[in-house]
Amino acid sequence: MKSSLHLVRYFINHGRTISVFDGEEWPTKKSADEAAIMADIESVDEPQLHIHDENGAPIAWVMVVNGLADDELVADYSANGIMAAWNSAYEMEHPQS
Repeated sequence: MKSSLHLVRYFINHGRTISVFDGEEWPTKKSADEAAIMADIESVDEPQLHIHDENGAPIAWVMVVNGLADDELVADYSANGIMAAWNSAYEMEHPQS
């Protein structure tokens, strides 16, 4: 599974919303619509994402680099517990061989 798709599903399933910055504008703002978020992520080479808590406050930043291997699409992110928890979940579900 693409790491970007896993990230979107993980945070939506944990009650979070996601905003997507395409380099010029925020076509998706504080959304939990997986299809819309993924369409915006995949529409540009290097989208930036903001993950928001249940109150709409930003809690993490993510950089996706489209064109990399599926497990490397989430190329950079905030160094915090929220992102560490996502990374652990992704690695458990998609172990490297």
